[in-house]
Amino acid sequence: MSSSDLDKKYHNSLKTYEYNYHTFFPIGEPDEETIKLRFKVRAHRDAHILLSPCMYPEEGSPVYEIVLGAGNNTYSVLRKCQQGDEQAMTESEESLVSPDEWREYWIKIKKNKIKIGRDDEKAFLKWKDPQPIPINFYSFSSYEGAAALWIFPCFKDKDFWL
Repeated sequence: MSSSDLDKKYHNSLKTYEYNYHTFFPIGEPDEETIKLRFKVRAHRDAHILLSPCMYPEEGSPVYEIVLGAGNNTYSVLRKCQQGDEQAMTESEESLVSPDEWREYWIKIKKNKIKIGRDDEKAFLKWKDPQPIPINFYSFSSYEGAAALWIFPCFKDKDFWL
């Protein structure tokens, strides 16, 4: 299945416009202890992804929060708590997210290793969690004044998840 087929037929879409995780989606049964999530986003900056053991986690609960295009679209970060300290960070010369074009990203979690990459490229952000948390749900958000549009699969199509 091509990416354009996915865009036309097999996706959910969501618009976020503030820092608040409103809608949660189940990860499903991880295959061989591996969680894979692929999505596309259009945003000026601050595209947030939350990976959580539960829907609507309490403030301070252990979760994985990934921010693409933080710092006015100059770096990305991985946190183990919402708005918490950075566990991993990477800077970029180019804009990480764009309001004018869809940018595709992937997240892979296997045991205690978390990797984030763009398109079919190698991971640009990695972290090994010494105390991993179970992930059952994901959600998308943005930040105050930074709307984002998201598309993501309705199901795990084998070709899409490779």
